[in-house]
Amino acid sequence: MQSNKFEFLTNRWHWLMVGITVGLIGILVGFVDLKPQVGQNFFFATDNPAFQQAQKIEETFKSQQFLIMTATSPEIQSDWYMNSIEKLSDRLLELDPVIGVKSISHGPKSLKAAVNGPMWNRLLIADEGKATNILIMLEENDRATLIPKIEKIMVDADSGEFELRISGPPYIVEMIRRNLVRDFALFSSAAVILFGLMIAILFKSWRILLGTMSACLSAVILTLLIQQLVGQKIGLLTANLTTIVFVLTLSHIIFMTGNWQKRQPDDNDSSMTWQAWKRTATASSWCMLTTLLGFASLMMVQAKPLRELGIGGTIGTFAAMFCAYLLYPPFLAWIDQIDKHPKPKNQNDTQAKWTQKPLWPVTVGLILLGIGLGIGIKQVNTDPSLLAYFNEGSNLHDGLSYIDRNGGSSPLKFVVQRKPTGDDKQSDSLLNNKQAYEQLWDAQQQLEKDPSVGTIISLPVLMAQAKKAPLAILLPFEMLLDILEKPSYDRTAKSFITEDRVKGLFMIRMVEQNREKVRLEVIDRLKESLKSNGFEVSMVGGLYYLQGELAALVEKSLIQGLLGIVGLFAVIALFVSRNIRATVGMVIAVSIVPAGILGLIGWLKIPLDVISAPAANVCIGMAVDAMIHLTIAARKNEHWKTNRWQAWCEARSQQWISIVNSAIVVGAGFGIFAVSSFPPTQRFGIAVVLGTIIAAAAALFVLPVLAGYPVLSKPKINTEK
Repeated sequence: MQSNKFEFLTNRWHWLMVGITVGLIGILVGFVDLKPQVGQNFFFATDNPAFQQAQKIEETFKSQQFLIMTATSPEIQSDWYMNSIEKLSDRLLELDPVIGVKSISHGPKSLKAAVNGPMWNRLLIADEGKATNILIMLEENDRATLIPKIEKIMVDADSGEFELRISGPPYIVEMIRRNLVRDFALFSSAAVILFGLMIAILFKSWRILLGTMSACLSAVILTLLIQQLVGQKIGLLTANLTTIVFVLTLSHIIFMTGNWQKRQPDDNDSSMTWQAWKRTATASSWCMLTTLLGFASLMMVQAKPLRELGIGGTIGTFAAMFCAYLLYPPFLAWIDQIDKHPKPKNQNDTQAKWTQKPLWPVTVGLILLGIGLGIGIKQVNTDPSLLAYFNEGSNLHDGLSYIDRNGGSSPLKFVVQRKPTGDDKQSDSLLNNKQAYEQLWDAQQQLEKDPSVGTIISLPVLMAQAKKAPLAILLPFEMLLDILEKPSYDRTAKSFITEDRVKGLFMIRMVEQNREKVRLEVIDRLKESLKSNGFEVSMVGGLYYLQGELAALVEKSLIQGLLGIVGLFAVIALFVSRNIRATVGMVIAVSIVPAGILGLIGWLKIPLDVISAPAANVCIGMAVDAMIHLTIAARKNEHWKTNRWQAWCEARSQQWISIVNSAIVVGAGFGIFAVSSFPPTQRFGIAVVLGTIIAAAAALFVLPVLAGYPVLSKPKINTEK
């Protein structure tokens, strides 16, 4: 008699696996930073050209981070309002990271001077004179501690007649970080609880539940540990990685458990757990390879969040396979040890009549649905407004919306230089003369006519404000610039012109609402406007530009990534099925998933931000798992060479419960994200639930028909056993 390959599992090894999980939890709590990190440069890695260009602008023009606070009141001309602004400005200046404040009490001599000043009017006056701005200049600091202090000051100063709102890149980034921290803690835990609840309901065994939770939690913790060891912190996209890794592990477990439930005792072969392990391992290995290649492809993308997801997903894919096949089987063996003589299950016990039929209306309907929805992919908006990150009607959204309408909320920076027109190119390139001043004014006024442009501060605005000073109009341009570069004037000129007087800076607050074009198209339009006024744009920076570049990379990686995954899947499908028709069927079936998800998003005009974009990849992974398990079951069927359709029908009879169980568990777990107050998390959860349903339907109703239904003869199904 052959030795039992899983004999060592039939003792108390399941408790060792529980102990390993408990030990990993202890290490996690003690050594892993579980707080999602979202920094100012969360868009790109430091070696990215777009990020480097933006950083160069900051260094060249000594730019500082800033926040914009708007104080709205029906009585902005009253002494009470002026005193309130002064007290508020003084309190803000007391904060260590705040290095400067500009307001109607800290800058211009009076409200009237602010209204009449070319620069002060643009900087400080808002909402057609119904509000004023407070600009808060910051040095590099931990926003997680700074923003709450500013919010406390705002709460203390706010009253029925004095409403405060705030915006600016540091504030927006901090709000995104807060939402991720809350969702990471709350919804990841809730999803795990739901996953466990569904496993308990479906398999009705506390031992299976214990084994599932042990393996899945261990995979998640291993992923987080290895991530930290390689220097990767939890970021913009990897905040949801814990749930993704949990699902990857769960998928292996559900199919292994499904095969184990069909166990047939055979003393001459091996243990029943070993049977299930062998029956599932081949398909799981191919599924792992497909998922691994999908995540690995993201590691080559310039966008930092996608690259981080690629690294974390690659680690998680290995961890999921390792834990599912090492930590979970002892629990199945434990049940086998208790129930030494389980009643053999007849293959017809789980056989449903529908599994023996092609169900053409469903098959054709799913294919047509995929095509119809897929047309909507062209309308997918991967470059949504900043406001799309926050719930409409919330105080945060309303505040950002107000500031956006009154001067813009997203900064854009253009570094410009004159295009020489005469023989003396060096002289024609300088910006410190009257001709250049007038040319810059013309460029500014033309930019201000663009509907996407809010407030612009530039060299001509600065010079126009300086000329308001007594006798300043008599001074040459260069002398004025020298004066404005002195510490007594906060070295203001250095923020708008280089020392060689060749390059100047346009600081633009861009309006996010009602934008019909993607950001990079808007930027190109503005660059053409500057070009028509005789200026070349040598560098572009600011949050608006970085978001535009990120959106372009998301769109590119989304299209190329999905096409790449489908292409890789086609190769793997050919190896798995060893049949051209089955390969074509698998590719068509799996293509319905991204077509359905992204197409519906496009038709419904739902924003597809960088956080929700990976949902399609997650769902393709689910579809791939189901289809590979189904295909291998069909190919191993005894009828594969003689009656292909019967082989597929019997494979569907064997695997449909596992496929449906997987869809139910994953759908329930990710469904919890739909109730998040953070719109990107909502969209991610809803997209995964939708995709999971489509993936299961495509695997069960499209693949078997396309791969096995006879074209030229009437199918014959033998249901006798």
